[in-house]
Amino acid sequence: MSSTKIVAGIILVIAVASAIILHDIFPYLDSGFRYHKHEVLSFDNLYSVERGGFMGNQLSKTIFSYGVVDEKDGILLVKSSFDVRTLADKPIFSVERVYGINSATGEHVPGYGDKDRQGYLFAPKNLKEGQPFTVWHINYDVPAHMEFKAKEKIEGITVYLYEANFQADQTKELDALPDVPEKYGITLDVNLKYWVDPVTGQLITYEDHTNAYYYDIKTGQKVSPWNTFSNRMTLPMVKSHVAKAVVDKRKIFAVRYGIPALIAMVGTVLIAASLAGKKPPLKRKSHK
Repeated sequence: MSSTKIVAGIILVIAVASAIILHDIFPYLDSGFRYHKHEVLSFDNLYSVERGGFMGNQLSKTIFSYGVVDEKDGILLVKSSFDVRTLADKPIFSVERVYGINSATGEHVPGYGDKDRQGYLFAPKNLKEGQPFTVWHINYDVPAHMEFKAKEKIEGITVYLYEANFQADQTKELDALPDVPEKYGITLDVNLKYWVDPVTGQLITYEDHTNAYYYDIKTGQKVSPWNTFSNRMTLPMVKSHVAKAVVDKRKIFAVRYGIPALIAMVGTVLIAASLAGKKPPLKRKSHK
């Protein structure tokens, strides 16, 4: 085997190896991760026992945020808060949770955070079309098993739409309601939708639609409705998430494909130069 072929083989191996190594080099999160003041458009339709019916949809103010607050053993502790108030600033629902997240993959790590969870903060990186995943939304704090529904375009980028239908109990979070938890608990029937960037696993936007009921704490039977509510991110927040995903994907593609391509190109030039230097000398014509 000629030395040129050996060099070509080595360069090819290096290019392929670099493509594999660099495929997942960017972390899912870093210690400076902050999503402050996600503006969420919320509607609440509270049920009145005295009136025997719903009081009608009311626009609510909702602030939704994430941020790294600490790091332990290489695991990022991410605090998330969700605060819903009436336009008159009367509290409706408020909760904070702390997640232990693997910074490389975005997965929850059991043994960290305020409870053990398995799944993802948002979605896995490098999602394949149709690939399911599990997420924990702050409102419900139960595993939501997200199923792929469609590919869509939002603000010019391709996103994957996922959906889950599940039940959750919010008795603990809503113990300020009358006779909760002494006589009643609160159970929810939830429809949750996520639109995620498949390359970075970032959440672009979400919607949920939920029916909430009082239930008898002894029998577990539903007694009456409590609220019907929905949430979705505002357009400015969606645009900001799209802009971040676009920047992050450009960095990823530049490293993932640019460096291996550069290695292959340099190798090709070196091999071409080597071959050019080994051309046989021209034979001189003999003169009789």
